[in-house]
Amino acid sequence: RTRLDRSVLLLAPFLHLYPALHPTDADYCRWLTLLMEMESNLPHIADVPDHARNVLQRVKGSRASFFDHLTALHQKHTASNPTGASEGALGVASLVEGWLLTGLVCCLSSQSLFWWWDQCFILGWDGLEGACGRLLLKLEVDLMRCSTWDMAVRVVNEQPAKLATARLKDCFADCE
Repeated sequence: RTRLDRSVLLLAPFLHLYPALHPTDADYCRWLTLLMEMESNLPHIADVPDHARNVLQRVKGSRASFFDHLTALHQKHTASNPTGASEGALGVASLVEGWLLTGLVCCLSSQSLFWWWDQCFILGWDGLEGACGRLLLKLEVDLMRCSTWDMAVRVVNEQPAKLATARLKDCFADCE
């Protein structure tokens, strides 16, 4: 079921990009081919938590105080929220899990999403973790203003769509 949900999420932007009243079989084949290529390049669903932790370790290495703030928000959330305990195993890394699971379908505008995917195809999908870490750092100012975990989750899910595509360029700076 999770793989099907992910596939539907990945296909949605392609359907937006190639709208047609009566698409041909060739159009559907092209969309499905793109979907399969996307799915094969994204981290395997079972490996997403490890990749998410790697992203947060990168953030911790470059901005320890920012990481500590996110950790404190998460700890406060899990201590006061009975359902938060189930999120505890992934910890702060749960902030970026959705990004890695869906290739950022869940949070970027269409134009930015396709630009992001172009960079991944051109520069290599191995740079996805680092790029996600730098994207999280772009949200640092907004996330440092958060006083609750729920606010932080909202920032991570909503703010990337407000970033202009040009502001995302340096997310791939060391991949070139």
